[in-house]
Amino acid sequence: MARLAQAKAARGGRPWTSDAQRDWLMDQMGGYMEARNSKRCGALGAFRRKVMDDFILEFWKNMKTSEVERTDALETLEWCIREWFSNHSRKAGPVRGTKILDLRGTKKKCLAAWQAYSCLYYDDILKPLVEEQWREDPLYDPNAHEVLFKFRNNVVYQLWRIEKDEEVKEKVAAYIEEVYQRGNNTEEEDDIDDNDDDNIEPEELSRRQANRKLQTQVEVLPLTLQKMCKQIRRELGFVSVVCFTGPEPKSGGSIVTAFSANGRTEGGRMLTEVYPSLRAQLEAAVCDFASKAIPIEERVACSLLGTESKCDYVVPSISLDSTTPPTTATMSKSAPSRS
Repeated sequence: MARLAQAKAARGGRPWTSDAQRDWLMDQMGGYMEARNSKRCGALGAFRRKVMDDFILEFWKNMKTSEVERTDALETLEWCIREWFSNHSRKAGPVRGTKILDLRGTKKKCLAAWQAYSCLYYDDILKPLVEEQWREDPLYDPNAHEVLFKFRNNVVYQLWRIEKDEEVKEKVAAYIEEVYQRGNNTEEEDDIDDNDDDNIEPEELSRRQANRKLQTQVEVLPLTLQKMCKQIRRELGFVSVVCFTGPEPKSGGSIVTAFSANGRTEGGRMLTEVYPSLRAQLEAAVCDFASKAIPIEERVACSLLGTESKCDYVVPSISLDSTTPPTTATMSKSAPSRS
């Protein structure tokens, strides 16, 4: 761990690579980008393991160290290679979006390897080992029903560090990639299920993947509007009210509205408090226009698999005398037609 801390501290200082090593790593960048963008489970983990093995054969084949030193060195190298590709792919990649109009959503963090190890093997294999060590610990309480969580994590972490089974390591890497790809998000699982993506035409698969990405962007929009309005207020001194509307994939393509307002009076009242009907009036007008500007076929095309029953393609209409609570940035569905 000391070597790992040294590697982290070296960032911004002297590079950990030689010129030859840096050139070699740069030659692997194409494979990294391909693995990162791959839909195949475990592709990125497999790439990292191969690069690690090839790097050792290329540059460390004559290095002589003790077993302890080699374990620490390999841990440091693994971290350095991961960080190197992450940093250099950001520098080399195109700039997408801005600090404010960022509709990509928050990127999910990968599980640590020991965490994935625990998820896969704790109940069946690791738990007896943890409990055995727990009974030998000075803090052991025979009246406690469970092992202390911190103690359990420390033991699992150490067990992972000494794990030698390559098959186990493969499964852990695949599990990390699987959890990362699905974003640890089971919300709307019945609606946003990609298990039916096998054996379909490439064009339809591309459409489904695009619609899942679109749903993520729609969900990020309210926060994006909130940030935008705050920056405009801070930098320009302008107050604002913004309303966007369009089809939402998880609602079968039904029209939804994203609304944001910023600014307060000296008495602390928001715009929606001073003018209670403003939001309803604005949403009614924008939704009505959207229903004319966005064809039904376009709304249907953006729907997620299994959400067709949720669609409402009638002309949206919102009561002009309705009131809404004070808000900064929200997403709402259009009201049903009064026809």
